[in-house]
Amino acid sequence: MRQKFPKHLPSRQISDRGVTLVRQKVESELSWMFRPTPLQYDYGIDGYIDIITKEGYVTGKSIAVQIKTGDSFFKSETGNGWRYTGESK
Repeated sequence: MRQKFPKHLPSRQISDRGVTLVRQKVESELSWMFRPTPLQYDYGIDGYIDIITKEGYVTGKSIAVQIKTGDSFFKSETGNGWRYTGESK
């Protein structure tokens, strides 16, 4: 029997963990602000990083980020990390 409830797929769980990891790094290591994009507005941009000075001033400068998680995105390891070659869609 098919359930009538939405299903939280493993791919969504992996994606959510990636967003959480980026948020933690941005906020704890840089002391900047991370604003995730609500899912209904996510068309490739997963969030925005707002740059904050060491004195705590919000600069008005932001970085839009697309976060990739999961083994399928990390196939090509380099000496310095990973190479991601995406698709233009």
